Amino acid sequence: FKFVHHNCTGMMDGSRGGNLNGFKLVADGKHVSALFGCAEAAALIYARMLGPEASAKMARKADHEHKTALKAASEALTKEQKKAQAAERKQAAAKSKAEKEAARIEAKANAKVEREEAKARARAELEELKRQRAAQGAQHQRQMLREAAERQQQQRAQRE
Repeated sequence: FKFVHHNCTGMMDGSRGGNLNGFKLVADGKHVSALFGCAEAAALIYARMLGPEASAKMARKADHEHKTALKAASEALTKEQKKAQAAERKQAAAKSKAEKEAARIEAKANAKVEREEAKARARAELEELKRQRAAQGAQHQRQMLREAAERQQQQRAQRE
């Protein structure tokens, strides 16, 4: 016997027929048609038709199938969760890598700016030093000229 649900009408393979719990089951030799629209009631009638041992066996089979389906669903969910976690880890790693790269580029740019500023300061200091030396040189030259002029005056004064 195999219960087949088709358009909310219980269909049962087999040749047993009869009146169970007020539902008329008509056996045509190939199918036993349950003349109502509830698949669960058809399954119940079918189980009662088979007897208590077969009923218990069907219940165990249904329970096993239910547990198997739950386990499969749980495994699928776990797989999906693992995939989601892996995707999150990948995304976090990519974000971290991008942040590190951005920090590296920024540090490189900052170092370049600092080097340029240091070069500019060094040039400015060198120019200032040259200007000071030139000023000192000019002052020294004026002093030397003044001293030479004073000596010449003293020599003239001594001659006269």
